[in-house]
Amino acid sequence: MIALLLAQVAALQAGSNDVVSFLPPNYAGRLKDQFDIFQGPAGTECYPFRLNPSMAPFDNKQIRQGFQYAINRQGIVDKVFYGYAHPQVLPFGQTGPAYETELVKQYPFDLQKAKQMFEAAGQPNWSAVMLVVQGDTTGISIAQIVQADLATIGVKLDVQQISGVESGQHAFAGDYQASYGILGNCGKYPTWVTLNSLMRVQNNPVLKDSAAPILERWAKAVDQANAATTPDTQAAAFQNMRDVILDESWLITICDDITLVAMNKKVQGVSINRDDFVLFENTKLSA
Repeated sequence: MIALLLAQVAALQAGSNDVVSFLPPNYAGRLKDQFDIFQGPAGTECYPFRLNPSMAPFDNKQIRQGFQYAINRQGIVDKVFYGYAHPQVLPFGQTGPAYETELVKQYPFDLQKAKQMFEAAGQPNWSAVMLVVQGDTTGISIAQIVQADLATIGVKLDVQQISGVESGQHAFAGDYQASYGILGNCGKYPTWVTLNSLMRVQNNPVLKDSAAPILERWAKAVDQANAATTPDTQAAAFQNMRDVILDESWLITICDDITLVAMNKKVQGVSINRDDFVLFENTKLSA
C-alpha cells in the first residue's frame, strides 16, 4: 500500500494524475501548499483501542477505565494526524445525532491518575499484548506512543505487528488482549456502530464468559436507542449508550477520522459521504 501511495503522490506532483484519495495526514502537510486538500466530514469513522474484557488484565474494569487516562489524545492528533482529526472518547462522530463535545474534557491525559487506578485495581504493573496490522503506520505510531507513556508508570504494553488476515481472525475469535483498528459507521444513528464486531449485541467475540454482563447492559442500551422516536427519548437513550461505553471502557476511542483527498487546484466537485466513500460523479476540471 505504501508503494502504491508513493506512486500516486509522485504522479500527482508530475501532473499525470489529478487526485489522490485517502491521503495520510503527514502527506497532506507536505502537499497542502501545492495542491488543494479536501477534507471529508469529521467522524465517519474513528480510531480506537479494543480491550478484551473477557481476558486478563482487561477483565478488571478499573484497568480498562484507567486506560482512558493513559491516552494522550491531543498529542496523538498533533503528532500522528498533523491536526487533521479531533480527540474523542466515544465512537459517535460529528455528523451523527449522538455526538457530544464536552465528555472528552472529562478524560484528560493523566498518567498519575491512570497509575492510581491501576494500583486500586491491585495490578500496578500489569502487562498486555497490543495487536496492530503490519504496514498500518498510523496504528503503529499510536500504539508506540501509548506504549512509551505506559512504560513510564511501570506498565508493559507489548506492541506486536500481525498481518491483516491474522488481525481479522483474532477480531472475530475474540482471542486477543488488546488491538488497534479503525471503527466504522460512527457518523450515523448511534446504533449503527453495532455492525462492528466489538460492538455487536449478538455473537460478540469479546463480551462473553465473565464479560457477558457487559453485553447484557450494552444490548439494553442499544434496544432503548432503537425504540426511541422522540427527541427526548432519543436524548436519554443516547446518554445511556455513552454511559455504558465509558463506564465499561472496552472500547477506548482516541480520535475521529477525517478522510483527505489531494487534488490538482483545477479539480472541482469531489465529495465524501457518511460511508466514507469518495465520490467523483460531479467532478470536473475547471478552465
